[in-house]
Amino acid sequence: MVATSPLRSEAKDSAEMVSQLLFGEPIHVKQIQENWIEVETYFDGYSGWMDRKHVLAISEKEMRKWLNELQYSQFSNMSILTQWGNQLLTPGSFIGIESNFSI
Repeated sequence: MVATSPLRSEAKDSAEMVSQLLFGEPIHVKQIQENWIEVETYFDGYSGWMDRKHVLAISEKEMRKWLNELQYSQFSNMSILTQWGNQLLTPGSFIGIESNFSI
């Protein structure tokens, strides 16, 4: 998981960046090709390819819970405690109500 992840036009690092996803942004997986995942953003329908390492798969039940508790980070120096340690977030990141975060 990363604070921001590029969304690319093709499944390669050199491809044009067509958008950028923020931490916790919900997506639909369209297909998987080796180290790349083609996704569509949940809220605005942007499609593109992202690095597989930037995705955390969750169940449909976890997704519903995430969407029900969704908040947006409003601070420029906010961090959240994840299983990988503290993650610095960008403003507008998607966080859950029960997230362990600090400013």
